[in-house]
Amino acid sequence: MDGCTLLWHQFDLVFRTYEGFNAQLLTLRGWSVTVGLAGMIAAYSRTGRDRSATLLLATAAVLGFWAFDTLWKSYQDAYLPWLDQVGALFPEDGRHTACTSPGDPIAGWRNAHDALEVSDWLGLAARTSLPHGVIALCGAIALLAERRRARRLRQEMQT
Repeated sequence: MDGCTLLWHQFDLVFRTYEGFNAQLLTLRGWSVTVGLAGMIAAYSRTGRDRSATLLLATAAVLGFWAFDTLWKSYQDAYLPWLDQVGALFPEDGRHTACTSPGDPIAGWRNAHDALEVSDWLGLAARTSLPHGVIALCGAIALLAERRRARRLRQEMQT
């Protein structure tokens, strides 16, 4: 097997790993929506007793899923620099000039992931905000509304 074929197989393996993260991210987002909405619905069910605590727990769970989604997305994106470098060696016209590997893909991943700055993390959090941010915002609004309702009920009972 020549160097170009070997590099292409390595590229294909890393690319499939990169794409494999998408299915995992969709599963993670599905769980976030399920847990968040189930908690909010449970807070307003007939048997729900402490709505504020349930809403707070549901919102906190969604924020935890969001943080994990951001971390997982950073793992996925750390493969991109290596994939871009190797992809440039194989232009679409099929005429590649050199098949020299830009290095170990794992080392490239580690270097790219270690180089992430705070602004990169914030950008990743913004990119992964759907659906987590929407569900967390709904939970926060419901929590504030519930606290107002509880305060109003306490005031009415005192008068």
